[in-house]
Amino acid sequence: MKALVIADNEKVIKRINSTLESFGYDTIVYRWLLKALDNIEEISPHLIVISTEDYPRHWKTLTQFAEWTQNAENQDAADSFDVIQFPQVILMVGDNFSAEEEDKAKTLRVVGTFKKVDEDGEDGNYSKLGAILDSLSKKFGTIEKKEDDTPLSFNEPVLSPTEQSETESNEEESGVTVPCSFVFTNPITLSLVYGTARNFNGKTLEFTPDIPDFAKTLSEGTTINSASLRITSDDEHPATESIKSVTASVVSKDSDKLVIKITA
Repeated sequence: MKALVIADNEKVIKRINSTLESFGYDTIVYRWLLKALDNIEEISPHLIVISTEDYPRHWKTLTQFAEWTQNAENQDAADSFDVIQFPQVILMVGDNFSAEEEDKAKTLRVVGTFKKVDEDGEDGNYSKLGAILDSLSKKFGTIEKKEDDTPLSFNEPVLSPTEQSETESNEEESGVTVPCSFVFTNPITLSLVYGTARNFNGKTLEFTPDIPDFAKTLSEGTTINSASLRITSDDEHPATESIKSVTASVVSKDSDKLVIKITA
């Protein structure tokens, strides 16, 4: 099993790694959250541990983009297979982690939190993190990925690149829009810009940043080289869920929103 650790304190990282390894996890550490976001699909971890002290705003963005579902291998047993959400997300929090943040974590299906200052378990490990891992072990048992280690999409077959391209093209031509999430690095300031995306038609979307100042340096024609796009589903739009790294450009900008074109 693989665990992704995103933190920037060497002592904390060592304690988290030691705790994870005691439960049989192989750990991969990132100190730059955006790089982890870009590589999360390739890493395909079963578990993510994020320090909210190091990334007080961005942990929510990564948690939203981290979700996928792996179905049991026997697709013929559609009425009985277990559906497990991967990866499970655990937060390391500080004393200033508010009740409001706790509510947001529950909404995002975070499976547990533990504090940076925590009573040592065996061998100096995090005792609360160990308790969460023990609970997950009892809940899921031994988790095995498919041989190709490829995460599957929510309740739908994975589309080939050709099929996905044709689907997006058809949506654009028909004017159909699908729900999505979008996050990118401002190419000028290198700030991680997150917010609300809507009206994605396969090529363009509208984007309202949560923090407008993070996008104020952008202008029409600006190229965005580092971004992630997630296609989501709802009752009205039962589309295949997917997440991918993309490049984009700013088509237009006003005081409230950006119009973004996905270029690759």
